[in-house]
Order: sequence, then C-alpha cells, then structure tokens
Amino acid sequence: MPLILALDTATTGCSVAAVDGASVIASESARMARGQSEALAPMIERILQSCPRQPAAIAVTRGPGAFTGLRIGLAAARGLALAFGIPCLGISTFDVLAWQVRRGGQVSGLPILVGIDSKRADLYAQAFNDQGRPLTPGEALMPEYLPRLLPDGARRLAIAGDAQEAAMKVLVAARPDIELIRVAGAEIPDAVGLAELAQPLLSRAAEHPPSPLYLRPPDVTMPKSS
Repeated sequence: MPLILALDTATTGCSVAAVDGASVIASESARMARGQSEALAPMIERILQSCPRQPAAIAVTRGPGAFTGLRIGLAAARGLALAFGIPCLGISTFDVLAWQVRRGGQVSGLPILVGIDSKRADLYAQAFNDQGRPLTPGEALMPEYLPRLLPDGARRLAIAGDAQEAAMKVLVAARPDIELIRVAGAEIPDAVGLAELAQPLLSRAAEHPPSPLYLRPPDVTMPKSS
C-alpha cells in the first residue's frame, strides 16, 4: 500500500500523520485556536523522520474552516508535493469528520450531521447518510436552519464537528423526537482518518485537487475610494 502523509490545519487543531495501508507509521496532533503556522513544520519534520521511505502522496483538508488555517495547510501540502514530485489530494473537512464518526465505532447505522464553527453567528454544516454519503451540500447557515438538513424519518442522529454544542442546542429544541448522539473524537479533523480516507482516492487524485473550499467570502472590508 502507498504511504500517505496527511496534514490538517483547517479548524482548531494541527495534525500530521503518516499512514501505510492499515498501519499508522506516526501521528501527532494538538488542539489550538491559532499558531498552526509555527506548529505545522516541526510536526511534519518529526513525522517524516519516522517514515521508512518517501510518501507516495500528500493529503490535506481543503475546508471549510478558518481562512488562515486553510491557507497554511494547503500551502504546506502543495509545497511538499512539489518537492517530492508526488500527487496532492484535497479532501473536505466534512468528509473527514463524517469518516471519523464511522471509523470510531461508537455509532453504526446512523445518519450524521457535521457542524463546523465558522467563528461567526453562522456555522458550516452538511448531512450524511449512515454510509457516509452526502445527503445535502455543505453550506454556511444560521443554526436555526439546521433542522431542515435532517433526513426524513430519522429517529437517531450522530453529531460531529467543533460546533456540536451549538448544533445540539438548536436540534434539541426543534426536534425533540430525535435522539442526538454527540460523538467523542470527531470534533476536529484527525490526520490519520484523513490519510485513510485518501487511500482509495489515489488513482483519481486529479479529481480531488488541493484547492480551498470556501462557503462564504472572507471577512475583509475594502477601503473606501478617496
């Protein structure tokens, strides 16, 4: 199996892992609201020192998430891929978190709602079925609109992402008929899960470019013309 170097700085963490098939060669992660630019390079260096050979591909979360964090991770991933002369795959933060829910074994057979903190009044959200396939497109929306993402007929729902608390607060009030399960270990992306998710996509790397996934424009105020 190909060795994949995966890295994530999309939300409130920094994570790097080297995964060879079913074997995790090395991994390192830390929670942080900021500072990924200082933490990422040393993490990568330590993980690469543990690798028995050069990675065959780089995988990186492409968003949604924090604008600065996304740029840090994507720039590092692209630079490494260029230096090594290997493919670079970008995978959505939603997909990684939904995969972590399913791979963790805490819940099975349940639809999944991923909610990601946007650092504003809205949040990023996407719903998946019990097989991890998207039921809705990823979007930025106000929390009160979350109930419309829920699959018809659902009686139990797994909640992932670092906006779990905000999502559950709204859904408990709007849909008391649904049992909500907050999944531990699926609050922020993990580079091990990212690498696992990337493995079957390597043959179609060109279909998963490391381009940023932004669901709304950045918080920038243009200067007034004089």
